[in-house]
Amino acid sequence: MMVEELSFRFLLHFITFIVSLGLFLLSVKAYQKKKNRKFLYIVSAFGLYGFKEFLLLLNVWIGSGFVSTFCDVTNLAVLLLFYGGIRE
Repeated sequence: MMVEELSFRFLLHFITFIVSLGLFLLSVKAYQKKKNRKFLYIVSAFGLYGFKEFLLLLNVWIGSGFVSTFCDVTNLAVLLLFYGGIRE
């Protein structure tokens, strides 16, 4: 893999991680204010998504196949958490 492509992938995952972390913190604040179970699902989804992006940041350096499989499963879990938040 070329250095420019690695740098772009790292930057893309880093920005996504920062955005998901910010959304996680905002949703935690909303949950603390409202104490609504719906926000708990949303907090969990953003937290899990941020964790997944952190693993993808590490994967750019490590290159493990396990991380890729874990992230695919995590995507499904994040969608289910958002669905739970909508249905609540």
